[in-house]
Amino acid sequence: MILDHLISKYLDGELSPEEDSELRRLIAADPLAKEAFDAAVLVHIAMRCEDDAIADTPGDVAEEVYDNILAHIDDDEDRHKALPVAIDPAARASRRRVLSLVAAVLMLVVPVGHDWFTTGGDQAVLLPELPALNAFDEAGHAATTVSRIRTVRTRMDVQNDESTDDAFVMSVVNGDSDMDGAAAERRMAEADADDSGRAIPLSVWFGGRTPDVSSTDRDDASVVDPRAACATCGPAKVAVAEADYPMEVLLATLYTQGMTTSLPSASNVRSISQSLGYAVAPSSVFGLEVGSTSYDVERSHEGSVRIGGTPEGPARAAAPPREDGGIMKLLPGDSPVGTYFRQTSVSMNSEQMVWGAAFLQQSIMNAGGLAVQGRAALGAGEDGMLAYGRIQGEYKLYRSVSLTVGAEARYVPFRTNAIGGVSTSSSYGAIYSLLYGVQIRL
Repeated sequence: MILDHLISKYLDGELSPEEDSELRRLIAADPLAKEAFDAAVLVHIAMRCEDDAIADTPGDVAEEVYDNILAHIDDDEDRHKALPVAIDPAARASRRRVLSLVAAVLMLVVPVGHDWFTTGGDQAVLLPELPALNAFDEAGHAATTVSRIRTVRTRMDVQNDESTDDAFVMSVVNGDSDMDGAAAERRMAEADADDSGRAIPLSVWFGGRTPDVSSTDRDDASVVDPRAACATCGPAKVAVAEADYPMEVLLATLYTQGMTTSLPSASNVRSISQSLGYAVAPSSVFGLEVGSTSYDVERSHEGSVRIGGTPEGPARAAAPPREDGGIMKLLPGDSPVGTYFRQTSVSMNSEQMVWGAAFLQQSIMNAGGLAVQGRAALGAGEDGMLAYGRIQGEYKLYRSVSLTVGAEARYVPFRTNAIGGVSTSSSYGAIYSLLYGVQIRL
């Protein structure tokens, strides 16, 4: 139950045994609640002392009460700074969940990121064992049997900084394919030095054509079908190892402005968030989003106000009479006689919460510079669990930079009551917002 409501009923003498136990529990558990209770009691005493109808209140007593109130107000700020902030167990558990979520996501993405950064952009071209291939050199040497294509090398012309078809060559290795490294290097050097036709352009294998190396003039070599050059060979094929999917990193800064909420007391909901995600498939991104949400919440406070009255005899230590006519003893100087009424005041309070969530983003449509993405997320904040879904459109501004505009539906807890910035009660509600921001894909 709301603390100020319990204090008000206590001052009015209307507390039930259950409410009295709840008030005592709140005061014992929270130093800030004890401060609020003390302040209410002092104000209550001051109102009694100010009432001219209480004729038997000595002036020195009233002056002493006023001095105590002023001293209490002067020292209130210092005492609040010195007191330890009581954190709600639910808020503490929510923070632990956020930290656990961050640690889990980092554990998932670190191995993938390490694999990508260590391998770089290199792609290995793997050639399978081919059937026997007859190759003839310019000197008319006997045919040699190719057992395995061992290496694909790139010869770059550093002077012209150009690559030609002859830059990609296959070194033909005779004999055992399992020769040691030194022998393989020596054979590669011999193949490079011997420019007599042993170097076969890589385009032969990818283009399906091969020069007739039996010609005495290499420049005049005619193009023949490789099947005709080798009757025992099947069609020349090259197996290229499937490269790892290129890692894509998504960075996004988004702002949301709430348009409407399902909780009438909450309004002006605003959020700012930062996303970091990695592509796990050609059209899917998994990542983590952290942000802060601020909103205004309307709260009502009730209190009893006593006006006028004539004391019946000396002032008694009692509160205003209950409906059953009984008197609840409260504080010295109080009188049960007088007119009381309930007054309700409404205040607007600003609240803020930090949250984190794991999200999965899926591409719905991609048409060049325009794209539509959907995102679903589940996470936790200071006041409890939360979930949201988004539909966002992206317009590519420059290379990897995109402008993002969309809509969001979010289900989050709102603080309906708080003491010292710590939530004492909350209620879930839905927020429907517009969002805009910038995304960068690396």
